[in-house]
Amino acid sequence: MPAVVLGNVIVFAVCLPRIVGLSGLSPRDGLVVSFLGIVQIGVAYMFLTAAMRRVPAIQVSLLLMAEPVLSPVWAWLIHGEAVAGWALFGGGLILAAIALPGLYDAFRRSESDLP
Repeated sequence: MPAVVLGNVIVFAVCLPRIVGLSGLSPRDGLVVSFLGIVQIGVAYMFLTAAMRRVPAIQVSLLLMAEPVLSPVWAWLIHGEAVAGWALFGGGLILAAIALPGLYDAFRRSESDLP
């Protein structure tokens, strides 16, 4: 957890000079960005670091790919953007790589429980 916090502090420090000169930002904008940074990213990191103790490294790395893979889907659902066929194929391939090892392990465990 300390490495995650330190990494985010470093990113904040690097990005801060670019934020200071922006104009037209309202206090509401600052609150929304703060909420997203603290809650959305913070809670996700808490769950991720807790899960890393129990999940194999390859599955964690594949799971981290799920967010960018699903971005075209969210853009399609929320904004009605068209999704290219190759984006769907690549996303499906990555999601299958995430799901299949877990399904295989669950199937193997259920077979070993049989008499």
